[in-house]
Amino acid sequence: MKDKTCSRVAHRFTRIIACLLFVFMAVQAYAADAKQYTISDVPNVRLTDARQYVSDPTRILSMAARDSINAVLGRLEQSTGIETAVVMLPSIGDEDIFDFAHELFRKWGIGKKKSDNGFLILFVMDQRKVRFTTGYGIEGTMTDAMSKRIQMQQMVPRFKQGDWDGGMVAGVKMSAKVLDGSMQPEADSDEDDGMLGAILVLVSIVVITMFVIYLMGEQQRCPNCHKKGALQKVDSKIMRVAGGRHGRKVRRTTYICKHCGHIVTKDQDVDDSGNALANAAILGSMLGSGRGGGGGSFGGSFGGGSTGGGGSTSGW
Repeated sequence: MKDKTCSRVAHRFTRIIACLLFVFMAVQAYAADAKQYTISDVPNVRLTDARQYVSDPTRILSMAARDSINAVLGRLEQSTGIETAVVMLPSIGDEDIFDFAHELFRKWGIGKKKSDNGFLILFVMDQRKVRFTTGYGIEGTMTDAMSKRIQMQQMVPRFKQGDWDGGMVAGVKMSAKVLDGSMQPEADSDEDDGMLGAILVLVSIVVITMFVIYLMGEQQRCPNCHKKGALQKVDSKIMRVAGGRHGRKVRRTTYICKHCGHIVTKDQDVDDSGNALANAAILGSMLGSGRGGGGGSFGGSFGGGSTGGGGSTSGW
């Protein structure tokens, strides 16, 4: 009886040891896969094949998913010229995904240099985050709000279920539809706010215009008969009047009341250095107002585009 009991205990112990060994090996394998990548570690697949858009060094995606994404992004570049990179990484350590994506985008120079039409999708497994980064030239199409909407509707629900293939393929396809114009972005709250702002500006202009008309009517009030808008201009000339070393240079305008015939003259000073503002405006246009940002080192076969950090980040 004791021998059978000891045998059962030994058998269970052996099974426990085997399970622990299996778990240990699995953890070691995952740790090996979960290499912490730096900017310089990420392989730029376009260096060897311009038809490749997915950098997935640890094969998070299946081959079928990568082929599907390459096909979609190849058609997008052919039809619009937009350059896209999809990067799948197991870990970037403690690096912030926004900063990592921004630096990688600029290092590779994603997008054409003159049009800045680059688009980067960065997936980081251990941070459970996905980041869209857009070039200057496509920010008006792939807005921050649209980036967030694609992530939350097409990608994050699938990522929560561990469906990396489905989430990434769906997100890439929807992004391509937005970028090639085959799907018009829906009006979002930012656009609604913009419409409200435009209405407020229009109302303000109307109110100010009415106030100016009222003031002009007051200025044209006859000081004799006190009727509003009665004065009509009959003469205007520039002349010097007494005052100072050489006198003041003024524009003298003569009005006559169309009701009572009363004559009124009004003087307005004329500045001899009246070209100052024009000179300042010319100087301003000569100096210009260039856009900062630069384009980093234009690596790979990308065109040297740059980004200001537009896009969106979502987690799951």
